[in-house]
Amino acid sequence: MESRYERLIARLDRMRGRAVRRSERYTRWRIAIFTVGAIAVGIAAFRDPARGGWIPLLLSGGLFAAVARAHGRLKHRLQRLDAWIAIKRTHLARLRLDWARLPDSRHVAPDGHPYAVDLDIVGPRSLLRWIDTTVTTPGRAELARWLLEPDLEGFAARRGLIRDVQPLRLVRDRLILEAGLTAGGALDGARVIAALRRGEPPRLAVLLVIESALAVLTAVWLALSSFRGIPGYWVLSLIVYVAVFWWASPRLASVFSQAVDLEADLAPFARVFAVLERRSFRRHPGLAALLAPFRERTAKPSTATRRLARLVAALNVRAHPLAHLGLNLLGPWDLWFAERFRSLHGGIADRLPEWIERLGRFEAASALGHYADTHPQYLYPELEPSSPSADGITLEITGVGHPLLSAATRVTNDFSLRGLGATAIITGSNMSGKSTFLRTLGVNLCLAEAGAPVCAAQWRSPWMRLS
Repeated sequence: MESRYERLIARLDRMRGRAVRRSERYTRWRIAIFTVGAIAVGIAAFRDPARGGWIPLLLSGGLFAAVARAHGRLKHRLQRLDAWIAIKRTHLARLRLDWARLPDSRHVAPDGHPYAVDLDIVGPRSLLRWIDTTVTTPGRAELARWLLEPDLEGFAARRGLIRDVQPLRLVRDRLILEAGLTAGGALDGARVIAALRRGEPPRLAVLLVIESALAVLTAVWLALSSFRGIPGYWVLSLIVYVAVFWWASPRLASVFSQAVDLEADLAPFARVFAVLERRSFRRHPGLAALLAPFRERTAKPSTATRRLARLVAALNVRAHPLAHLGLNLLGPWDLWFAERFRSLHGGIADRLPEWIERLGRFEAASALGHYADTHPQYLYPELEPSSPSADGITLEITGVGHPLLSAATRVTNDFSLRGLGATAIITGSNMSGKSTFLRTLGVNLCLAEAGAPVCAAQWRSPWMRLS
């Protein structure tokens, strides 16, 4: 597996090298086009001051714009290549247990947890830091919950999801890529949800009806005054219209601010959601059921975020005072889009918690699926959901090793307990590996009950409680 990532990184480095050389050529072309164009414009303008410089200016300007656009696309590709290389290098660091090159996911042990610290589930060189590939805070919390607070009822679903995600390397990495290109750290789903629920836009429907009626009345009176010669009553309705708009302006400003902030908060999530929207997962029923809300035609995340982007673009006319004034004199532009935003805000507030919760579950499965994919020699354990009989096998493990130790230094052992109430006493001299052996059993049991493979040749056990 290490050689596979080394080949991938080498191929991506070669692609990057070619892209860098092309970028340098584009830079030289832009300098040359600008220089030659400036000279041509100067010569033509000198010969014909009235109109001689326009033709070379248009030609050189158009050519420069085309080259600049192609250069921009290449720079974007270079940015994505750098992100891909960083992702693959991180995967390689996980395989090599190169802690200095792994991101610090900063998992914190729950207060009073019986084994999170002792078994190195959390910490600077911990299981969670090693396997955590999540990109959102809910995903990070869900992964920690699966390892620290596994429940028997959800075991089959967790294992099914992990098995489904295990072969989907491109989907897993693209999720990390899109999040990394739009955010510097983990996407904070809880903060976005809290902001949505705390800042509901004001109701402006009554004002919208009043302003619409005044706008229509003003237009009718203006037309009658122009063509029928009736008195200029339209001035009175226009004054009332402007007064109502001025009175509502502070609330409209707050709606505008909310819309801009919400779009900024959702933009990184939208790119991550889009990765899941584009896949049907027909061959993986568990994943298809989990991610069904991402493929609803009328209520999927991309539909909501596109509508939000259009609303923000319409409200952004406030940045152009003359255009803003003209549009709002013709009709209640701001009120119309503010009321549409309130409706869209309610729909997003209703659906976003489910989208983020399901994304978090997918991320937890993705992290453990990546761990399973990069360690094909590990096996999925046999876990009995019910207690065995008194004469049955309680625990039987063969070739178990600590997953956080390299294969070159790892020592494997066999262990078994037969019959209910069986007890084992681990003895040995100082520094002989007793604590490491106990941690080996505990860490692998956490992985097993989370639904993931274990570092063992054989594992049969009932569902157990660590303490």
